Amino acid sequence: MLNFRRVTLEDESIIRKYFSETPRAQLNYCFEVLYLWRDVCEFEICEYDGFLIIKTFIECNHNFLFPLGKGGDLKQVFDLMKQYAESHYCTFNMFQINDEEKEWFELNMTDRCSFEAVREEFEYVYLRDRLANLSGKKLQPKRNHINALEKEYSWNYEPITMDNIQECCQVNSQWISEHTAGFDRQMEMENTALCNALAEFSNLQIQGGALRVNGKIEAFSLGCPLTEDTYLVLFEKANAHIRGAYPLMNREFIRHAVPESFTFINRAEDAGEEGLRQAKLSYIPDKLEPLYKLTCLK
Repeated sequence: MLNFRRVTLEDESIIRKYFSETPRAQLNYCFEVLYLWRDVCEFEICEYDGFLIIKTFIECNHNFLFPLGKGGDLKQVFDLMKQYAESHYCTFNMFQINDEEKEWFELNMTDRCSFEAVREEFEYVYLRDRLANLSGKKLQPKRNHINALEKEYSWNYEPITMDNIQECCQVNSQWISEHTAGFDRQMEMENTALCNALAEFSNLQIQGGALRVNGKIEAFSLGCPLTEDTYLVLFEKANAHIRGAYPLMNREFIRHAVPESFTFINRAEDAGEEGLRQAKLSYIPDKLEPLYKLTCLK
């Protein structure tokens, strides 16, 4: 029987241990993501036979990630996951299955399974150097926006500390007040996670950077390492009334907060929001790999 529990701060070493055995460059395996979204996504974990099983409970259904770790019989673990779902009167679903995991299912599981590519969960991955320099003809519009800001304002980058974190909270509050008309469930979930990150900044292994424009913080970013070669940008907020604030914040955070030892930057998914999708595509991702939802058919 699988016994799940909510993710807590004390689970950090446990999650990192399993992750180090079978690292994934997908954000939902990151401790910081599991912890910050623990309430809005109802992330829970369970250890069984050398594996760490992670699930959410969304839209009245339990949804599992591919287990982490190098334990015993993986097929047995999947049988138990299915039994867990069925005992709770739910369909057995898994999410964010990558191509390698999809192939494993097709080779090893006799159950009838369907795979559906979920475009809104594809994660945008970029070369670090591309974002740090914004080089190339296709990124000329980003450089133009930054040049416009530099002509009109004075600015400086600074790391987020406990001395300026309240100013970042004010930037977020202002952003929310300007988006109340279109504030949907997805935005509410992200805001809850962001508020968690700002409130517990000193307890987590996350880095933050802020952009001060004419003496006032107008943008900030938060991120953390994901794998040995991939860095994850968790949040980015800026005053959209200041032309160039977003691309300048993005560039400066990568330059100052992300060591050159990281090859890739994961800027998460677009959640199906068209404006966000176009913004992420405008940076010309180097990777946009398919992720699937798996459903076992009876």
